[in-house]
Amino acid sequence: MQIENLDDLDELMKALVNKGRSNDLYELIAGVSKYCLDESDAVPITDENRKYWQLSMSHLNFVSKYGNTVEVINEDGYYEFPYPEEFQMWISLRCPGLSLAELNKYLKENPI
Repeated sequence: MQIENLDDLDELMKALVNKGRSNDLYELIAGVSKYCLDESDAVPITDENRKYWQLSMSHLNFVSKYGNTVEVINEDGYYEFPYPEEFQMWISLRCPGLSLAELNKYLKENPI
């Protein structure tokens, strides 16, 4: 499966999260994945979309640790939350910070 453009990523992003690949997606967006390239074609992160990029990172990190059905975690008085609405908004903004080339490289080795 190869993705041609970032306009139709909604189902793919949900599938990655639902199949337990949140951490893989997190690493791609954070730029620490083994699939990251020297030259990135990522949608730029702007002041306007930075909030959704950051909260999507938090959401993916949360889902990686606790799953996709947990609503809040309280560990020693410290609360953690998922941010599904912000994650959805990040997707609707065409996934700022996500590189199509890197995503396709990942999908080539890790098909859905």
